[in-house]
Amino acid sequence: MTPSAAGVGVQLHYLSRGEGKPLLGIQGIGGGESLGSELAPLAGRSRVITYDRRGYGKSEAPEPYLATTVTEQSEDAAALLLALGVGEALIVGVGFGALIALDLCLRRPELVSAAVLADPPVYSLDVESTRELADQRGAIEAAGLTAHVYSSPHLVRFNERIRVAGRLIDNTTLSALLSEVLDHAEGLEASFFEVTTAVAFCAFARTKADACIVEVGLGGRLDATNVLTKPVACGIASLGLDHEAFLLAAEDGVPDMPPLDRIAFEKAGIAKSGAPLVTQKYSASMGSTVAAQASLHNAVLHVRGDSWDAAVYDGRLHYRDATGKLNLPLPRMPGAHQADNAALAIAMLRHQSAIHIPEAALSAAMEWTRWPARMQLLASGPLTELLPEGSNIWLDGGHNPDAGAAIAKTLEDGPSVHVIIGML
Repeated sequence: MTPSAAGVGVQLHYLSRGEGKPLLGIQGIGGGESLGSELAPLAGRSRVITYDRRGYGKSEAPEPYLATTVTEQSEDAAALLLALGVGEALIVGVGFGALIALDLCLRRPELVSAAVLADPPVYSLDVESTRELADQRGAIEAAGLTAHVYSSPHLVRFNERIRVAGRLIDNTTLSALLSEVLDHAEGLEASFFEVTTAVAFCAFARTKADACIVEVGLGGRLDATNVLTKPVACGIASLGLDHEAFLLAAEDGVPDMPPLDRIAFEKAGIAKSGAPLVTQKYSASMGSTVAAQASLHNAVLHVRGDSWDAAVYDGRLHYRDATGKLNLPLPRMPGAHQADNAALAIAMLRHQSAIHIPEAALSAAMEWTRWPARMQLLASGPLTELLPEGSNIWLDGGHNPDAGAAIAKTLEDGPSVHVIIGML
């Protein structure tokens, strides 16, 4: 996460605060980051001096040096505090500076009384949603419309879970809504995800947008998000073993069935009367399970290979349904499976009538959509610098057998790789 040699550097701003604790602001230089707005409520009438590796005490900000590593930058911050004879300081890190501030807290805790990490960097804001969700948002926004988005989990900041009319929910609004929801939830033993879902829905209900995209959490039938009674479309992506402790648990009234059929049963629980239920193509038994749930809930089932389909050839994604055919660019994200995900997102948008998404917007979404930690090639930084020249590091957050198979297929025709896996 170190700023690259694209011209990003770091500046440190020290504020002596009279009788209060001194304050050290750490700012990344580049990308339009602004320290002043974050420090203004804290600084008061404090005197500001700046510092970088070439010295401190200057009246004007020096030209930023190119960043090296987060660790070296946090050592600069520690050196400034020691040179000024400061025993403890309030640390405010903004943007890339948030990473430096965190490193300083971990390495030199004796110099820090408290820390505020403001707006740490998020590389592409389409974080931790299903790929279909990211494609849908990309197409809706490319059409000039706004969308609320609820997704999970987050990658860097909790705020990533809730996007209100195209923007991540701000800390002030999030804090107020959390307090409101927790007050109402007192005594209910609500789960973390249930509280988060209530916060998201409250935020969406109070701000106008053209569309609302909601990703389920665990399964679908008993999911906290499954309280929406009139969605314009529902979709089910690939079905595989995941969250078995919850989705395969024995339950009165639920028929005994093979594990993958039970997963299909739970996922199809999002079906709603009159709403299109758009799915990929599954095995015969899984497809029958989904169809039975769709019939039970009076949903209109649209299965890939029947009412819609898609195929990749001649370097393009070719899609067709009852409305017509589309010839679209392939998704720019690596992996053949991304075309399948994009196709489902397109099918969901094409089988609803609440908003119109032109073909040009769908094409743009294929080009624009990004998703960190899904076959993401890491840019230059402290990790890549440890490897032999010409080496690459790929990052993927897949955590079930289907995701592992997709990663393997993506890498199978490339050079040999070393795999590092972390599991909780």
